This record gives sequence, structure tokens and C-alpha cells, in this order.
Amino acid sequence: MQYRKSIFTESGRCAIPTQTAKVLALQMDLIPQQMRKRVAEDLVQQIRENDMKLETGFCGTPFLLKVLSDMGYDQEAYTLFLNEDIPGWLYEVRMGATTVWERWDSVMPDYSMNPKGMNSLNHYAYGAVMEWFYRVVCGIRVREKEPGFRKIDLKPIPDRRLSWVNCTVDTVAGTYHSEWKIIGDKITYQFEIPADREAFLTLPGEASVVLQAGTYGFERSFKD
Repeated sequence: MQYRKSIFTESGRCAIPTQTAKVLALQMDLIPQQMRKRVAEDLVQQIRENDMKLETGFCGTPFLLKVLSDMGYDQEAYTLFLNEDIPGWLYEVRMGATTVWERWDSVMPDYSMNPKGMNSLNHYAYGAVMEWFYRVVCGIRVREKEPGFRKIDLKPIPDRRLSWVNCTVDTVAGTYHSEWKIIGDKITYQFEIPADREAFLTLPGEASVVLQAGTYGFERSFKD
């Protein structure tokens, strides 16, 4: 309560002008439910005003895309993820990286090392984005009240900017597979559920269905 009163007005305006402050407030449930929409809207507006680029560091980045998706801003999360400029994950890929760096610009555009230092080229803090990728893009989600992957939620959120996604997660309960491919106005899904397990599948715009162990394929119309 003291945190909320110190940093947020009653209407939800945040006194700390950073993306991270808003991300952490939403992720950690530090604000009342009635404030969440306003704080999320302010976060997205701040990102848009920054030319659709993130300004988060080690504390905010691991939760940024997850919070955006949780609040209904999947397209904005995708846009941040697919940004190929600094700061962004795909800048590192474009520069030939196979790991995630400590700094967004550890390697400069001319391929020299950043003279400011702190240039670990294998650093997990920003690599935590892959939790969002597996959870939202691929749709493999742990059920909080049924941990251990014996049952999962399977809720992929496709986007045409990624035409094909193929994801496998090895767990103590077996291997789950999620794949989707967009071709023209069609999207195909492929899922695999391990033996003696089940998944609660929710495709975009559809009600949830239960998938028992096995391999499944679906085809749907796809609209942007």
C-alpha cells in the first residue's frame, strides 16, 4: 500500500518515468486491479513514443513482453521482439550472435567491442525473453495450480511476421511439441502431448478443448 501511494496517483499515473517501473508494478501485482489498465496503456504509449523500442534493463526486460501479452498487447510485444536495431534482440542476431549479450550494444555496428565495458556475450538477463516466446508465441504454458507439466495450457498466439514456429519443450512429464505455419490466408497447427498427460488447447477466437496424449493437426483461416 505504501509503495502504491508513494509512486502512483489514485488514477494510476506513475511518478517514475520509466518503462521498467510500470512493468514491475504490473508483473508483481503492486497496484490494485482498477489501476492495471491505465498503467498498461501508459506503458504502451511510452513505448510508441520511443519509436516502438524498449528502454528496460536487467530488472524490467525479463518481464516486458510477458506483461504486454498478459495485458492484451500481443502485437506490441511481437514488434519489440522483432526489432533489428539497438536496443533489440534481433540486432544481436543480425550481428551474428548465437547467445544473448550483457549490453544491447556489446558489439557495435562496425563489429568492434563497446568501449564502455561490461561486454559479456553470454548473459541470461535479456535471454529471459525466450520464456515469452515459448509461453505466448508457441503457447506452452504451465498451469500454476497443477505444476510439473502433467497438465498444461496450450494457447499459441500467431503473428504473420513469423510465418513458421516450431517448438519442443522437454519436461519431467515428457516432451511437448507446438508448431504453427501461416501460408496465405490459412494457418496449420501441429501439437504433440506426451503419454498420460493432457493439454487445454485454446486457439485464437475459439473455446478451450482438452487434448489427451497424442499428435494432433488443425487447419484454420488466418486473418491479420
